[in-house]
Amino acid sequence: MAKVKVSEKAILLKLANIIQNQQQKKQIKAIYKRFEDLEQQPLRGRPIPELQDENIRHVEAGSYRIIYHVIAEYGWFYVFFTINVILILMMI
Repeated sequence: MAKVKVSEKAILLKLANIIQNQQQKKQIKAIYKRFEDLEQQPLRGRPIPELQDENIRHVEAGSYRIIYHVIAEYGWFYVFFTINVILILMMI
């Protein structure tokens, strides 16, 4: 299990309640779904080759690309992942 630190998540929730357009609500739900997926499988995304860092990864959510950094902390009996969302880009 990983912990996702995303301050934008709270903002997106507020926006989802305000926005009337169904397509925009779908996009926000897709982004939330990706956050939930990353909580369960933090290494799910693909590394970004041009950055040459295996810990900076991305996943797609609808027409958006979520770029995030994975930090692994090792204990005696566990590996705990922290995920810091760097950027959410709209793909054109």
